[in-house]
Amino acid sequence: MTVVHVQLVPVVSGAAEDPLLVGRLGAGEWERIRLLGFAADRDRAVTARAAVRQELGHRLGVQPRLVPLTAPEATGGRPVVRGTTIGVSWAHSGDWVALALAGDRPVGVDIELVPVEVPLGALRRIGVSSLREFVAREAAGKVTGDGLCARWPSEASVRALEVPAGYLGAVAALGDDWTLDVQPWEPSEPPAFASAAATGLWDLTGIGSRRTVYAFDRRCANLVAS
Repeated sequence: MTVVHVQLVPVVSGAAEDPLLVGRLGAGEWERIRLLGFAADRDRAVTARAAVRQELGHRLGVQPRLVPLTAPEATGGRPVVRGTTIGVSWAHSGDWVALALAGDRPVGVDIELVPVEVPLGALRRIGVSSLREFVAREAAGKVTGDGLCARWPSEASVRALEVPAGYLGAVAALGDDWTLDVQPWEPSEPPAFASAAATGLWDLTGIGSRRTVYAFDRRCANLVAS
């Protein structure tokens, strides 16, 4: 039975200016990300790519920037970890990044911040009736690399992902012989998404006054920052 591992990573304002994170990116990734028009979009993109590379680097025993990852914009479909059977997918919305990994099959993940007004008309135009269905369809489309441009892929199965309040999430993978393992982020070490030098939010000494502490319950339902 395959285990699809999912990790939720919070996005810190200023992450795109973090030299630790940028140093984890692959060749050409920062050059593309820096062209994004809004700082929040750059923060989310850098956080996602750095977290993906960090996790893959742990698995492959290489530095994050050396992970042989070909991103969706280069493949025209789903991301590929060259020379391996690892399936990887990521998504980001609002203050969160969701990362999914499987050892032997393609996977897809999506997370969406629920807006004040759900654009039902726009959803109907792409063939879905709710934001929850859109999130599931997006995750399934990432499995094949077709996104929302094709019919619902019959070879993929989708499961709901428990995410912070105010968000919706879904995970998909080929077949139905897989289980889901969700690992909420816990601040047991300096976070993968921010360095103390860049953000001032993480105090490595433990004696400062700007350390950020997150309380995240096991059901990923409540997030409190203090």
